[in-house]
Amino acid sequence: MKQGFTLAEVLITLGIIGVVAAMTLPTLINNYQKQQTIAQLKKAYSEISQIFQRAEADHETMDTWDFSSYENQYERSKYFADNYFLPYIKTIKLCEPASPECISVRESNYSKGIAVITTSGYSFLLYVDCPLNIGGWIYVDVNGPNQRPNELNKDIFAMKFTFKNGGIDSNNDSTKKGLNFSGLQYTNPLTREQLIERNYCAALIMVDGWQISRDNPCWK
Repeated sequence: MKQGFTLAEVLITLGIIGVVAAMTLPTLINNYQKQQTIAQLKKAYSEISQIFQRAEADHETMDTWDFSSYENQYERSKYFADNYFLPYIKTIKLCEPASPECISVRESNYSKGIAVITTSGYSFLLYVDCPLNIGGWIYVDVNGPNQRPNELNKDIFAMKFTFKNGGIDSNNDSTKKGLNFSGLQYTNPLTREQLIERNYCAALIMVDGWQISRDNPCWK
């Protein structure tokens, strides 16, 4: 009667397990990263949306907020952050003006506004548009500046906030009031096909029910 396994059988079994693991591990890691990205992106969107709601409760509706006395874009953005944003969020680090210590974005964006690392694990840069003054941009790094890849549409996503309905942006498109992912800020939002064509990946995640679909151009 045969007892146990031979060394050759054990080695063959371990080899098969190793091959299977090598084939499935990248998929498991990729799926985990996707879920982490979705969870943090959804959390950031929810918390930042609540900031605007709380600021409006304390300072009237955002269409009444006045930045006209600040001609410099950084000063305008800092005034906005100090009065309507920072009082409503817990931060670990504040970068004024924005810098790579808080978020990794295009260098030309750093002088426009401020950036923070939040206690929720994500960081963001925000600035008010100048000279349009109809709203501004928030770039969210869902895993903070010290975690890779630090790339737009991978772990950094753009949100647009608009102070009133019917604002006209630099592309002469009409925008709607509130916070929206880039591509959804228009009075007539882009279709799903247009979001794919223009690589508006965060908007697509939201449109797809907070899922990263197979045709999402940033996660193929």
